[in-house]
Amino acid sequence: MQRSVRTENRFLSVPSRNTRQRVAESICRHLGLGRAQADRLLQYLAEFGPNYFQLTHLVPVSARTYRAIAHAVREDGILHGGMRVELTPENAGLVRRAIDHLTALKRTLRQ
Repeated sequence: MQRSVRTENRFLSVPSRNTRQRVAESICRHLGLGRAQADRLLQYLAEFGPNYFQLTHLVPVSARTYRAIAHAVREDGILHGGMRVELTPENAGLVRRAIDHLTALKRTLRQ
């Protein structure tokens, strides 16, 4: 069963929940993801935005670690020691050191 939604004097067809679930499952199969993993990634996107994925593409970072350093992550790099380290493959080592330093600093401040 489909509903119609009126938007700006036009009607858009909204697929039923069952149809949306089938489409989501099809996309997951195509990408090789389980539904739980896809849901978790969507949750991270909603919570952190695209910067999380740019960073984790270079270096593995848990959601917990990202939450601790999110204040320093920008679209174009990570702020560390008054400088910006660009999120590029060439800088992966520098990015990892910046993350390690920021998380150590956060732990020290909590104590």
